[in-house]
Amino acid sequence: MNWIIISDNNDETEALKAVLNKKFKESIVYSISGEEEDIRSSFDIISEATHAVVLSIKNSEAFQFLAGFLCGRAVPVYLSGSQFEDYFEMFPNFVFFKDNEKLLAHLKKNSDKINRDYTKKASFNYLFENGLPFDADHFAEYLVKEEKDKEKQLRNKQILECYLSAGIDINSRDSDGTPLLNVACRAGKLDAVKWLIELGADINASSEDRGYTAVMDAVWKGNKDIAQFLISKGADLNTISKEGQSNLVLAVGGDKTELVKLLAENGADPDVPDAMGMSAYAYAQLFKKEEIVAILEKYHKEQ
Repeated sequence: MNWIIISDNNDETEALKAVLNKKFKESIVYSISGEEEDIRSSFDIISEATHAVVLSIKNSEAFQFLAGFLCGRAVPVYLSGSQFEDYFEMFPNFVFFKDNEKLLAHLKKNSDKINRDYTKKASFNYLFENGLPFDADHFAEYLVKEEKDKEKQLRNKQILECYLSAGIDINSRDSDGTPLLNVACRAGKLDAVKWLIELGADINASSEDRGYTAVMDAVWKGNKDIAQFLISKGADLNTISKEGQSNLVLAVGGDKTELVKLLAENGADPDVPDAMGMSAYAYAQLFKKEEIVAILEKYHKEQ
């Protein structure tokens, strides 16, 4: 974050610098006078500004030059003093205060939001400049990307953080209608699953294709670690897919004995019928899966 202060009053400038350095710790703060010559000769500094505070300018032409340039770059500009009262409504990125006291109070109170807005804008620009569309498909691509090189792994992580900072919805879906959490489950990415849950992903959202929740995808893929984690976070184990299958039916059908045990022990109902009217317990009996029948026996309710 690069701040530029335009003022002819050294005391006001120093007071403002103190607030900016305290509230925006990683910022660079420049200051120039309100003389037209100084403004024009400092164009390189002004062109790098991400935020500007204007306390005084000697003439209107210099102000119009500055205002037009900063407005074109969508730089937030904070104006203080009656000198600017007739101008600020002309520019959507300008914020006007009648005096410096109100300006300083605003910066102190809203520093967190100003920082967030800047980070969001900078992150979006980074994605754009690197040819990365701001959509769930590309976020999902980096979410499950396999990289052995540590530098590439770090870059992938930075890109994902950029998507987050730029405002990607953690509960968005890819172009196939698959929630990001399900994408991570299908790819067997436990760390990504944990990260998404920590960020607030909906644990029971279902995909458009099969109607699977995240835990159903973990069961389908036979990933006990991911299933166990999702269960520990409260995943619903009795949801039904579009084909009418339950988690236990999927596990029984795939001969996933450990998952059958895990699901049953944590509340999955072995008697829920599928679209064919068959339950997980009934399938286990029909296909003589004796080990699975033994697991489900104590959870089965006699009909």
